[in-house]
Amino acid sequence: SVLYRDLISLFRFTGTCLISFLLRFTSCRFLDRRLRFSGTGSKIETLSLERCDLHSSCFKDLHYFLITNPSLITLDLSHNELQDSGVKHLCEGLRHRDCVLQELRLRACGLTPSCCKKLRSAIITNRSLIILDLSENKLQDSGVKRLCKGLRHPGCVLQELRLEHCDLSSSCCDDLYFIITNGSLITLDLSWNILQESGVKHLCEGLRDPGCVLRELRLYRCGLTSSSCEDLSSVIIANRTLIKLDLSANYNVQDSGIKRLCKGLMHRNSILRELRLNHCILTSSTCKQLRSVIITNRSLITLDLSRNILQDSGIKHLCEGLRLPDCVLQELRLERCGLTPSCCEDLYSVIITNRSLIKLDLTHNNLEVSGMKRLCEGLRHPDCVLKELGLDSRTINVAEYRAGNVLLPGRNISDSLQV
Repeated sequence: SVLYRDLISLFRFTGTCLISFLLRFTSCRFLDRRLRFSGTGSKIETLSLERCDLHSSCFKDLHYFLITNPSLITLDLSHNELQDSGVKHLCEGLRHRDCVLQELRLRACGLTPSCCKKLRSAIITNRSLIILDLSENKLQDSGVKRLCKGLRHPGCVLQELRLEHCDLSSSCCDDLYFIITNGSLITLDLSWNILQESGVKHLCEGLRDPGCVLRELRLYRCGLTSSSCEDLSSVIIANRTLIKLDLSANYNVQDSGIKRLCKGLMHRNSILRELRLNHCILTSSTCKQLRSVIITNRSLITLDLSRNILQDSGIKHLCEGLRLPDCVLQELRLERCGLTPSCCEDLYSVIITNRSLIKLDLTHNNLEVSGMKRLCEGLRHPDCVLKELGLDSRTINVAEYRAGNVLLPGRNISDSLQV
């Protein structure tokens, strides 16, 4: 078609350097011989073919495309029916010595455990691939077992692996233990897999190992319990690399679990910088423990407590810690926490006294006009260091608000809140 001819001419044009090329075609014809324009000097670095209605037969020439594009470092094929046969073609390119791809996303591509044998070979051979996203594929424990054999190989350089929603169970944690303790992996996402207490316990054994170099672990909705937090607390104390931890949407963690977790967070060895506890069925009671964390912890700069019914009484406890000069927290998220105008006086005092907090999210709370008006008075205070404030359903840039360039949220309340 004319469109394809124009694209090919574009890539042949002298001096063209395309940093990112995103396509939303619904025809797999683009991935036949026309992909061979790559040999004409194309300098694409990022190619996204997400949701292009492609299927496995479209990828026969993909290996050629990978090895003849010396600039291609990011490829996203997510939400296409690549299937195991498509992965076979893809891995032929990944194993080639001329492939320089660094990031590959295969989210929701209809993959099964069988494809992991090919991916294992590619992971061992490829010397450039550092990010691999296989989320939303039914790889199951057997597929991850095959994959882990490649990840344990000394030749593997992969740093980030995403296995969100891959139908995994606690059994896979036996294999994941070995890649945590002996490998290059620094980011691991296991969200939406029912690992349960037993699986997380085994992971924690690996996280406490001196050989662990993991820096980020996501366990969103993994069936964790209060007891799991005891193991995670010991990880926070012992691990010397983990700085980001997401435990969101684990409904059985609750206040008792956070109490256990806080023992680790208050330990002088804690280096955790980011903790997400979104939707963990927490109440105002947990805020007493978190207040102590805010006061004593010298590394935690991001705390997400959104979608927990902390209420005004819980925020009062948090604010007692936030007002102290030793507080180092920079970002606090309190979206949908059941707050009312009554808590805004405490939050106002934090806004004008805290010297570290630069992001505060209070969106989707019933603060009403009176509460928001009081908070905005704090934004105008000369001692306020806040840069972003979430109110109603949007985020306010404080600098723009002070300059009078922001229309504040809420119906018919903007006039009452303007500078």
